[in-house]
Amino acid sequence: MNAQAPKITPPFAWAGRHLTRIGLFVLCVIAAFMRFFQLTSLPPGLSTTAALIGIQAKALVYHHTFPALAASNYFSPLWIVVQSAAVALFGHTQLALLVMSAVMGLLAVMTTWLWARSWFGVTIAWLAAFLMAITPWAVSLSRTATAYSIYPLLITLTLWLAARYWRTQTTKRAIAVGLALVLNALAGPIGWLVVLLVSGTASFLYFRNRLKLDRQVSVLYLVICAALSLALILYTVLLARHELSHAVHDLGLVGNVTQLGGTIIATILMFNALGDPNYAQNLGGSPELNSFVGLMFIAGLLVSISRLHQRRYRMLLLCLLFLLLPTFIAAVGAPNSFTAAAALPLILAVAALGIAYMLELWYKTFPINSAARTTGQAAISILLLLSLLEGYTQYFHAWAASDGVFAAFNSGPSQMAQDMLASAKLSHKSQTTYVVADIDQRAVIDYLIGGQVPYDNISAAQIANLPSSGAKQFWITADQRTVSVNYLKQKFAGALLQPQYSNFSQSEIYYTYQVTK
Repeated sequence: MNAQAPKITPPFAWAGRHLTRIGLFVLCVIAAFMRFFQLTSLPPGLSTTAALIGIQAKALVYHHTFPALAASNYFSPLWIVVQSAAVALFGHTQLALLVMSAVMGLLAVMTTWLWARSWFGVTIAWLAAFLMAITPWAVSLSRTATAYSIYPLLITLTLWLAARYWRTQTTKRAIAVGLALVLNALAGPIGWLVVLLVSGTASFLYFRNRLKLDRQVSVLYLVICAALSLALILYTVLLARHELSHAVHDLGLVGNVTQLGGTIIATILMFNALGDPNYAQNLGGSPELNSFVGLMFIAGLLVSISRLHQRRYRMLLLCLLFLLLPTFIAAVGAPNSFTAAAALPLILAVAALGIAYMLELWYKTFPINSAARTTGQAAISILLLLSLLEGYTQYFHAWAASDGVFAAFNSGPSQMAQDMLASAKLSHKSQTTYVVADIDQRAVIDYLIGGQVPYDNISAAQIANLPSSGAKQFWITADQRTVSVNYLKQKFAGALLQPQYSNFSQSEIYYTYQVTK
């Protein structure tokens, strides 16, 4: 009698039917760590844009003032509402604004998994979601308070819901797609692109008889939601046309084919060669993808192009190009990783396709040799773990220690505002407090202090017009020091200028000047 062949147990078989849940839990832990670790200190302050959003969120919470449609909030009332919830819970602090961005980033990892699974299967879902969890581009996007941090969540959620409705048309799924379209319409110009993309694609497929709509109730609901979304977009454009025109001017839209070619080339190069130079968004100029993920992105593009006969690959490339349009047509600051935020999950899904294709080639080379197949899996796993380590090192060490970061996030004004709050109880009630800062820095101070400490914003030149009598305290940002000191010495000679040092770099970041007479 022949001996019975030994039974081979697949890896993690002990998890059984709970394997997916365990994997998602581990994925969420990794993503949460990359987004919440040291969130109270990194970034080391607030960008001016984040502070302006915070001021509008405060107005909504404390004064019930709905935000105006303006470039300062990216024409996104949805983001102000989201941030107002955090301000209501945590107060007008730096952490309040950053928490919601981190939450949006964490949810985007999950919706990336759901979307990629519905389009390309489980393997691509795990790879794309893991890359979304660890890529420094995604991490930095999740640790700022800008409206761009909501776009990866919205685009993947919308595409996933649309795919579910495509497969099985139910009223509940139609309601979900319709709500997603309305949310995108309220999320600003990039959200408008998503509405146009989904509505336009559905209309095209319907008139080409590729999309069969069987349920009249759900179809009517979707038409109403699409019309409402388009109406909201039109209303915003008409109401904020002057602000939009200024925003378009500030972006410096390309004016000719040569400029367009330059921005397209800059966008292509930002993945593997020269990334966003803005330290608020990236480690100044470093590629948005690491070497391994960048090469896999190129491989994934080639795979997608070779499979254009399949609708899902055509749709992937169409969505990718459509969502990169804002980056292609904006000449100022090119390449801009934040304007490409909505395309980020798709870019990482393309990289996941490249990784899966490399494994597929390896398996074809060794169709029987299980040891060789396992070696291929181990090699990819090691490269992914190294990508995790590299992502951690790039953000929490290289980026965090860069001088450009402190300027980009107004580290000095942020720390100054916190110190003003801490010293308010110790200061003399009869003295007048003055803050000397530029207009961008004032937004940060105004948001963080928010009426808790009475003070006056003045320019350096206005020091000369202040009354000579009475106790005064001046808080002066580093870039206003030289000109302010000249006026202070002329007007209030004899007082002492005290430098204050950064908690991070130990450099002088702001100054105080106490007048006691």
